[in-house]
Amino acid sequence: TAMWDAFVNVGLSNNAKDESNAASIKEIKGNSAFKLGGGYSFDSLYVYGNYTTSGFKGSAAGTGTSDVEGSQMAVGVVETMKKDGTDFFYGVSYHMDSYKQKVGTETKSEATYMPVVIGIEADANSWMVLRASVTQNVVLGGIKDEMGLVTGAVLNETNTWNNSTTVAAGTGMKFNKFTFDGTLGAANGGVVNTTNLLANASLTYMF
Repeated sequence: TAMWDAFVNVGLSNNAKDESNAASIKEIKGNSAFKLGGGYSFDSLYVYGNYTTSGFKGSAAGTGTSDVEGSQMAVGVVETMKKDGTDFFYGVSYHMDSYKQKVGTETKSEATYMPVVIGIEADANSWMVLRASVTQNVVLGGIKDEMGLVTGAVLNETNTWNNSTTVAAGTGMKFNKFTFDGTLGAANGGVVNTTNLLANASLTYMF
């Protein structure tokens, strides 16, 4: 609605198999996964939250090698200022990520962190909108990344982050009631990888 939104994404299937080595066929089967969330607008402020859970089981030559469960939770707020077809926005969010490997000696990856984002969205013309943003993590809480799964963390070192600055850009193209959105992401450190041009895209139809 004009004031609030809510969503749920459900993962129905997630399977992969590597048969390149007949003596050791590797297979991954994903567990049930879902992401739910929503937000509410207060004038220029938008408050939101979401929760994700997922996991997978892996095997090689018929023997279980991994059983991973993961969850991510985030809450945040964004303020937007509009003028002459241009939106300038900034915000902050708090995240809690957790992963557990249950096969063999149990290992965990856990992190709490607070990314700050600054960005702009502007109409290039009546049918195209351009977007760009910069995100920087502010460390709060702790990090323990025994599995190498926490974005920006240094493997097996507590409370240590790699360079967490990320630059992102995107474009949206409008065709009547359809909108095509594509993104161009950047590696940590702000170096744009042009091979990712429109690698993530979506098509929206407005009823």
